Amino acid sequence: MKTKTYTIKVKTSEDGNESMERTNQGFSSLELLGVCNFISQEIMMQMAGKIEPTIVKRKVIKEKQNDNNL
Repeated sequence: MKTKTYTIKVKTSEDGNESMERTNQGFSSLELLGVCNFISQEIMMQMAGKIEPTIVKRKVIKEKQNDNNL
């Protein structure tokens, strides 16, 4: 199994200044854009009440392509 992670840490200091730290482990630029777009759409659906914001994990199962169809 291969795992990719993208971690965002936002740090707020005592004086109110914020800094952001991001770590990418395995995603290409295009994959990150796609993930960010997907997350943005989900947040908009949550705000519209179309899905529950309690969803914290989703699993996508892709069909295995048959080599005979190439």
